Amino acid sequence: LGAKNRGTKLLITSTISGEGKSFVAINLAVSLALSGRKVILVEFDLTKPSMVNKLGMEATRGVADYLKGEVKAEEVIRQTPYNSNLFLISAGTLPNNPSELILQDRTEELLTYLQTQFDYVLVDSAPVGLLSDGYVLSRYCDATLYIVRHGVTPKKRLERLENNKINTLKNMVMVFNGVRSRGFGKRKYGYGYGYGYVYNQDQKKIGKLA
Repeated sequence: LGAKNRGTKLLITSTISGEGKSFVAINLAVSLALSGRKVILVEFDLTKPSMVNKLGMEATRGVADYLKGEVKAEEVIRQTPYNSNLFLISAGTLPNNPSELILQDRTEELLTYLQTQFDYVLVDSAPVGLLSDGYVLSRYCDATLYIVRHGVTPKKRLERLENNKINTLKNMVMVFNGVRSRGFGKRKYGYGYGYGYVYNQDQKKIGKLA
C-alpha cells in the first residue's frame, strides 16, 4: 500500500459472507486516514451492505442511486464521524438488478472521478463466490484484497479461484483474517491483518505480503 500516486483504487472482496471483508475495508480505511491520506469507502455490495451500520451512520442515497442516474457523485459523498480524512459512499437504495447496474458505464465514471479526489478509493464488493460483481469491479481497480477467514472460507472455493482462468482479480493479495494464534492463548482468534500472497493476472503466486 505504499503507492506514491494519488487515486489508488483497491477492491476488497471475499468468497462468501461472514469472512470480514467490510471489517477489513473499514479498518484499513481508518488506518490510512489516520496517516493523513484522504480516503473514501465505496460500498458496491448492493445485495447485503453493512458499512452504514458498522460506522454508525444513517442510510442515505448512494452508489445504486448514482448508477441509476438519479444523483451526482458529489451528492452521495459523506464524511464519516471517525476522521476528517475518511469519507463514505454507501450502497444507497438497493436495486432489484445490482449486477446489471454495475455493468453500466457509470461505474467506471464514478471510480475515475473518485480517483481524482482521493488518495485511496476502497471498493467493497459482494463476495465473488456468490456474484460476479467483484470481477467486473476489479477491471477498474489497481489491486484486489481477497479476504480469507480461518474456519469460514470453504477450501474448495479457494481451489476453484486459483484454477479460474476466465474471471481473474487484478493484482490479487490474499489477506487472512481470524487466524488461530500459536502458543500461549492459542485458542483465541485475532481480527487484524494476517499475511497474504501476491498473485499476478494469471493467478500465479509471485510474492508474500508481510
